[in-house]
Amino acid sequence: MKKILVVNSLIPWGGLGNFTLSLVDGLKEKNYEVYGLITHSDRDNFKLFDKKVYENYYVGNLGKIKKYFSVLKYIYKIKPDVIIINYNAVIHFLLPFLPNIKVIDIIHNDVDDFYRISNINSKYIDLWISPTPGIKDGFLKYVKYDENKNKNTKTISHGITSSTNNTSNKPDETFELLFVGAIYEHKGVDLLPDILKKVKDKKENVRLNIVGDGKLIDELKLKFKKLGLDKDVIFHGVIPYEKVRKKMSESHILLFPTRIEAFGLVIAEAMMEGCVPIVTLLEGITDATVINNKTGFLITKNDVNGFVQKVLLLMEDKSLYDKLSLQAKNHAQKYLSLDAMSDSYDKEIKRLLSE
Repeated sequence: MKKILVVNSLIPWGGLGNFTLSLVDGLKEKNYEVYGLITHSDRDNFKLFDKKVYENYYVGNLGKIKKYFSVLKYIYKIKPDVIIINYNAVIHFLLPFLPNIKVIDIIHNDVDDFYRISNINSKYIDLWISPTPGIKDGFLKYVKYDENKNKNTKTISHGITSSTNNTSNKPDETFELLFVGAIYEHKGVDLLPDILKKVKDKKENVRLNIVGDGKLIDELKLKFKKLGLDKDVIFHGVIPYEKVRKKMSESHILLFPTRIEAFGLVIAEAMMEGCVPIVTLLEGITDATVINNKTGFLITKNDVNGFVQKVLLLMEDKSLYDKLSLQAKNHAQKYLSLDAMSDSYDKEIKRLLSE
């Protein structure tokens, strides 16, 4: 049985954390012996790995020098066949000191710092994986279309577990909107009050559920209150992943006016639950997940009226809503499932190990 070491800085509650835990599940399904290494988390979230991996190592409580030596010690102890790196500079700096191990780096975000770290000691990296074509293009542009990186950078969509809800849980009496994510400006949360207000001016039977937390939470609540919408919004805070998926299955629309996104795992999860995504068009990113007018709608960045129009359209046309909901679910099951992702990673890992 081949050994794989998955390395993260931390296991957060958001997209990167959920992706990592799903990746581990998928690799185990393919009969790999999976280990975990967490280098930076200062909370108990790293313990989420414990139930998932064969063995989990944590060095987030160590000083810099001791951390580097401890990471090397654990790698030599495990002797993995493959290391999968998730945005982790520690491992990149140690690559020249590692034994003969295949190295896969996952580029999670269309941000220069992610590209910079993925490029550290790049001659020791066998494969880069991006979740969307946009991130792949951004990385190759950052490295000035280096021939080796161009050849060894692949796109594999993040995968999610299938829905456990076989029947629709969406209420008839209230049209449920849902936002899931960090309550920060880059997620477009400042647009939510104006969107909801304009929808409410046309349709009364609508409610917005907000799942997540962040520094703008108090400001957001105050804005809803000033618009007289505080009774039409439910703030759920950070809730367990299973409850997030359940909330998606109970919601009609994922309202996601994000300005920056890596992949948008929450979009794929919503689609899997038949929750129609209305999201910002980010070329090479969100349009790699959502097919406009077929599995959801893509809206120009910051276009409040664009979001409002599509929400109202789906509220007024039940047959169109039902069609898009089914098509979103079918698309997610076929192309965005954990099985599809696992098959792709398994294929690439086997190819590397055979070289």
